[in-house]
Amino acid sequence: MNELEIQQEIAKLREELRELLIRREEIRAMLNEVRAKIDECRNRIKNLRSALDEVRKQIDSCRSRIDSLKQQRAALREELRSYVKELRIVASQLRNIPRAPLNPDEIRKQIEELEWRLITTPNISEEEEREIVHRISFLEKLLRGLIQSQRLEGSYRDLQDHIAKLRAELDELSKELNDAVNDLIELKKRRDEIKQRIDQEVNELNKLKEDRDRLKNELQQINAKIAEVRSKIRELLSKLRSYAREREEEALRRILEEKKARAVEKLKSGGRLTLEELYLALIDEEHKP
Repeated sequence: MNELEIQQEIAKLREELRELLIRREEIRAMLNEVRAKIDECRNRIKNLRSALDEVRKQIDSCRSRIDSLKQQRAALREELRSYVKELRIVASQLRNIPRAPLNPDEIRKQIEELEWRLITTPNISEEEEREIVHRISFLEKLLRGLIQSQRLEGSYRDLQDHIAKLRAELDELSKELNDAVNDLIELKKRRDEIKQRIDQEVNELNKLKEDRDRLKNELQQINAKIAEVRSKIRELLSKLRSYAREREEEALRRILEEKKARAVEKLKSGGRLTLEELYLALIDEEHKP
């Protein structure tokens, strides 16, 4: 390869090197951009996972609340069943007590009148006395039944009031439980949405990592190619310098030959020589056999 061809090859390699350097800067910029996107993606995943942990804690808390409400509801239902059972017993007892047409005060008044009659009536016959005693006994039994009936009616009303209160509490508790269940459904929906977004971000992160690795590989290849091209340029420049040295040496040799020829001619003609001319004229003569 002559000097012109070497210079042409160097120019070609320098153009290739320029394009490689431009491409390397482009890849470095792209690589920095991808790395920034990877950092952003990782931060989003970190924030989403933090949000997911918080939602999971809320789900656990909501489940505990639901379990507690269910236990309270079961206890209330059991208590309600107990009171309803007691109410039925009281109602049954009330049905078995005969209804008196009089109120307690009227019955007491009749008993007092009969007792007074029994005490104050002189020469009362045995038959009449037995009738009065029987009547008093009947009225006392009727009074006891009526008093028991009033007591049971009071218990019945108290039980009804308590049952109504329990049912109201149970309705409120059921509403609260239903709200908690709806909250749990929404929290699970939120959890699933976050998990889906995490999956999407992880997929995006994997793609970005693939892009990063591809760019890094391409950058390594370009760096290797740049080093190779620079090595070729240095090698060709070294050849050019060798050619230049050879030209310089050849030019110097010709100059010395010319000077020598003139010195020899001058010596032959008997001219006066300088020390340099004498050295040049005699240098080969000393080496001749």
